[in-house]
Amino acid sequence: MRYIRFILFIGVIIGMLGCDGNELRVTSIAGANVRFQFRAKEYLIAPNETIVLKDIPSASYAFTTTFTIHPSADFGVGDSSLAGIMDFYARSTQVSMLYSSHWEVSDDSIPKFTYFVHATKTTTHPTGGCNPTSAE
Repeated sequence: MRYIRFILFIGVIIGMLGCDGNELRVTSIAGANVRFQFRAKEYLIAPNETIVLKDIPSASYAFTTTFTIHPSADFGVGDSSLAGIMDFYARSTQVSMLYSSHWEVSDDSIPKFTYFVHATKTTTHPTGGCNPTSAE
């Protein structure tokens, strides 16, 4: 009986250490609002604003982004960095997402202003070949 309690105690300790502390920080320095969709929720991020999501369970999650076209723009363009997968591993993975934007003006007789939005994602965990639910 003592052996079974010891194994259960160790299992609980390992389980608690495995997932706690995963954090996602999303910052926007884009010129207009960004809507970040993650884990079935949508977050509105205004220019120069940051949101922090804590205690994210260890797993891989899809994310996507929509954005407001700046009022001065004729067109809005987003690249492939606005959607993808985020991996949260055991032992306190931190992920940072930074949204930014820039302008391009066409050389037409009537200039057209295009607003581009980009995202840059970094993580504290090495990428490639790791199991997000393992305790490594």
